Amino acid sequence: MGKDMERTRDLWEKAFELGYFIHRDRCLAREIAIEAMDRWETAALRQVKRRSYRLLGRGRRRPRRDKVMLGQAALLQYLIYRESELRELEQERQPGKARLTDEDRIVRFIEHLVRITLPRNAFHVCIAIGRLLHRYSTEEATKVYDVLIQDVEQFRGTDYLRARKKILIDEVISRFGSALRLQTGTYGEKLFETRPTTEALIRCVGETLRMLTPWETSCRLPKDFDPSRHELPELRSRGSAPEHEHQHELLRMHILLHPPCFAGLTGALGLDTPDNQLAVPIFFADSTSDEDDRDPEEGRRFTTPLTGPERRQMQDELRLRDERRAAWKLGKLAIVVDGTEVGTIPLPAATRARFELPADAGVVEVHGEHQHHTLRLATYLPTWSSPEDAESDGRDRSRVETELPDGQVISFIERPSLRRPGAKVLEIRYRETNPIRAFTFTWHRWRLTSTWHRPRTSTWRLTSTWHRRLTSTWHRPRTSTWHRWRTRIRWMLPAIAAIGAILLTVDRGLMVPTTPSKRPTSTESRSSVPISETKSPEAGSPLPDNRDEAPPRTGMVDLPLRDPVRGSSGAKAHLSLAEVKSLHVPAFGSDASLRALHKALVDRLGRGTRFRITVGPEEADAMLRLTEPEETLSPGIASDHERPPHALLVLINRGGDVIWQESPYSPGEGVEARARRVAESLIAGARQSP
Repeated sequence: MGKDMERTRDLWEKAFELGYFIHRDRCLAREIAIEAMDRWETAALRQVKRRSYRLLGRGRRRPRRDKVMLGQAALLQYLIYRESELRELEQERQPGKARLTDEDRIVRFIEHLVRITLPRNAFHVCIAIGRLLHRYSTEEATKVYDVLIQDVEQFRGTDYLRARKKILIDEVISRFGSALRLQTGTYGEKLFETRPTTEALIRCVGETLRMLTPWETSCRLPKDFDPSRHELPELRSRGSAPEHEHQHELLRMHILLHPPCFAGLTGALGLDTPDNQLAVPIFFADSTSDEDDRDPEEGRRFTTPLTGPERRQMQDELRLRDERRAAWKLGKLAIVVDGTEVGTIPLPAATRARFELPADAGVVEVHGEHQHHTLRLATYLPTWSSPEDAESDGRDRSRVETELPDGQVISFIERPSLRRPGAKVLEIRYRETNPIRAFTFTWHRWRLTSTWHRPRTSTWRLTSTWHRRLTSTWHRPRTSTWHRWRTRIRWMLPAIAAIGAILLTVDRGLMVPTTPSKRPTSTESRSSVPISETKSPEAGSPLPDNRDEAPPRTGMVDLPLRDPVRGSSGAKAHLSLAEVKSLHVPAFGSDASLRALHKALVDRLGRGTRFRITVGPEEADAMLRLTEPEETLSPGIASDHERPPHALLVLINRGGDVIWQESPYSPGEGVEARARRVAESLIAGARQSP
């Protein structure tokens, strides 16, 4: 534990020194170090072992690796380059605030070369150092890389090097724009216009390369190295698994970037020294730039180490971010690529997102939110692959994971795009590892995505269905004869039940015949006597219990006359509002507003303990349905699904008595307001009724 803390402090010092070397500002260097350390702590470094990996070979007996995963120290160094370049672009967009010197531009030029080649491989670093920063020829640069690779099967051709060099030049031009100018060299190659080499320039380039050399790597090139007699076994990856080749690549990059190692390698190959081959481009500065450069010999790009208060300030800021990450709760995840949000994962409704990354994508981050603070939960660096080498069919993929403080895992699965060469398809997944949280997360996700959502009576419907299935004697093995008769009986049962209900109703004298010459409307089919003819009290108030008088009938055929729960068809039929315990609310119609009103009423009445909402009319004491006076019906209305929205609600008991009626309402009243008013009126009437 002590060694890890000491290593972390050492990395903090290096991050601060590197930030100050680039910007010469202690405050800005601390901010860059904090942001880079925060990304570093959330970076996805744990690589999941994949079942298969197809390396690129193009006819070689042994395939090569074109993607490099950086270690922890090199990853932090790369994140500092990314954060530093964002601050550089902000300064360059506002040239009046920071006047850049020519030395600043040289440092930023070399930093950009290292940043765009470090996550690729040592071959691109060799092109950047040998062909763009120095004027070595294509054959000489190829010879340098052949010595570093230590494998004849992995040698690169000059045509491939020229193609990669053109890509790097285009990326540099897109970064610096008109500040650099190109000229045509031998064989029509594009080169930058360079400046004369001076001692101050050599010293500035050497200091910059030393600062940008990969951390936690050492020199592996012997002083008396002779490529014709000696080998470099520590750089040879032959016989090792492709997944273990990343450390070999970092050692090759060290030799190319560290000035003493690079000078020793070029000397062993009989090439000119790097100081004589230096080719730093000329920067055509704008009018607001500071052209009065100070002497680089003063060492003004180095500063004193972090003080105690500065280190405590950085520790407190990082600790605060860690605490916010630990307190993060389930919510929407935002996906940010190079500072731009490209998508979201709405947890828990969805757990993954897939999108296409451009070929030059740098950093992918997953952000969350806690108490109005944006949290960086995970960071991922996409691997690089050249468009010409995109031989994969989409099955070649890499997967890395990062674990949050509470055990949640965010995975990044990357595969090459089949539509655009050089582009990548990135899939981000979220999952819970704690069993209890995983069960809760799955339950919430099922409730949000399932099609089994019903009103609150759905649980009772499901329970009663299974009860009937378990207690019924109709479930028999599906023999051909029994199955055929069961199907016939199932078709006959509804007709038998309907005929029995009609006969029972007529026998008791509860059905009022309609006039033969008048065709009944939809409302009359449900109620033979209009509600306007019944003796109802004032709207919105409970009706008195007139059991001694002959109550008006409504021909309520929707409610069965026999009560299966109480076992009596007449004793409990004429209940008052105060005695009603269970309600049945049938569907009002297919109109959107009527369906919304039905759902709102079921939710409102089902929340309290006064009434119980039933699934069917068999177990209900009364039914709340939508009706209207007969004279307001339009001639064109022919079904209950076409009821106009100004119809009123009435409550009818099992005997057909209207025991409650809705008060008139304004047509502009909303659905929720009407449902709340009806529910409150029903509950209040039930309490006030004697």
